[in-house]
Amino acid sequence: MLNLIEEPIKKTMKKHENLAEMEKQIKIDRISNLPWDVLDTILVRLPLRDAARTSILSSKWRYKWTNLSQFILDDKCIHNFISDKASRWIEIRKIIDQVQSNHSGPIEKFKLAAYCCPNYSDLDQWIRFLIEKGIKELIIQEFSVIKHFKLPDSVFCGPKLSHLELYGCILRLPSSFKGFDCLKILQLSHVLIISDALEHLIRNCPVLEKLTMLNLQNLAYIRIYNPNLKYVKIDSAFEDICLEHSLLLASVDIRMLPKNRGTTLQHPEQGKVCTLIRVFGSLRGINRLSLSNQFLEFLANKDVPERLPTPFKQPLGP
Repeated sequence: MLNLIEEPIKKTMKKHENLAEMEKQIKIDRISNLPWDVLDTILVRLPLRDAARTSILSSKWRYKWTNLSQFILDDKCIHNFISDKASRWIEIRKIIDQVQSNHSGPIEKFKLAAYCCPNYSDLDQWIRFLIEKGIKELIIQEFSVIKHFKLPDSVFCGPKLSHLELYGCILRLPSSFKGFDCLKILQLSHVLIISDALEHLIRNCPVLEKLTMLNLQNLAYIRIYNPNLKYVKIDSAFEDICLEHSLLLASVDIRMLPKNRGTTLQHPEQGKVCTLIRVFGSLRGINRLSLSNQFLEFLANKDVPERLPTPFKQPLGP
């Protein structure tokens, strides 16, 4: 008789124990216990504002978002009702301060794409911080330019940089600059740089594949010497151009804007040979060529011969 009573009791107790174990498993925060590289992979796919909102989940999550490997600061990070450019930068600065105070580990990518009016000393300090963190992709896109800011020399000591986009800065190469060994993509927009510095920069990026130059200022001529280049786009004012030993170039897009000055620089190469041949005569792998504006007139400043060199006999793409 006792066994008949104990058996149902044992079954009931076992059932409750199983339920308790299930409840315990449900209460475990499995996401918080994921490895950081997995969490980072998840969070960097969210807009930064949404990633920052995870700070309210628990004390464990309070500063997780500040340790991301990628930060994209765009209009989604700023409240819609904030339209003043200086105020928008204040909002961005709040994010930067949080990251600088709490971040540990590397930062691989940073992108600034919010139309604002930055405090240049803040921006300078932030760029230095990113270089110390081993940044690989540094992208500074269009913002409200009041004056050009001096790019800190520390940028040129970033050994891991593979993608660099700069906007609205003064670019002066320090004497200690040895080159960017890992840089594959370079875009300069509204950048103030002299011709010799630009040539030296391009020469010393041995794996550079894509080069874009938009509205560069203070240029006299452009000389591109890089045997690894595959894509070049130029939309800027200049007086002369030379493409040397760029045998892998497959796509060239050049739009020549008028110079503000009335005089034209006579570069040493000018006048020696037909400009069309001088500029493009050494290129053998072109499959896309787009030329517009004053550049067509520039190419025709000397008589074009009846027979073009061998590289030009290859068919051009559409």
